[in-house]
Amino acid sequence: MAKILQTGYEAAVRSMLGVKKAELPDEDINQRLILGMAEAQVIKRVPEYAVMTSEEELIYLETAVISYICYLLCPSMARRVNTEVSTIDVKWKKAAVNWADRAAEYLQQFENAMTVLVPESQTGYTVTLMGIAKREETTEQ
Repeated sequence: MAKILQTGYEAAVRSMLGVKKAELPDEDINQRLILGMAEAQVIKRVPEYAVMTSEEELIYLETAVISYICYLLCPSMARRVNTEVSTIDVKWKKAAVNWADRAAEYLQQFENAMTVLVPESQTGYTVTLMGIAKREETTEQ
């Protein structure tokens, strides 16, 4: 059961991936390691997700989860999607999709939504750049 997503999110996932229900059924989207992992990633980064009530925040929460679902599904999409169909009367071929590039795009969409929901100034993280320490050796005589 989804904690963040509203009813009908499966259609949004398929729309973003550009596939049909026959190619990506609801059961595959709702797997624990897909839906559960996507929501867990958002909840980990936005622990106060349950108290967010503004329409803008809710849209970004849903966008983050759906983008992460798409990111997780990309590796399996090449096997799912028919790229060429041929019958007696009709023959057509879909344009090739680089699913690794698409996965990177969905991960970037996820990060963009996270940036809006939890701006860096509110995360409490600090970045420290580490240099290479100079090593001094002594020799005994």
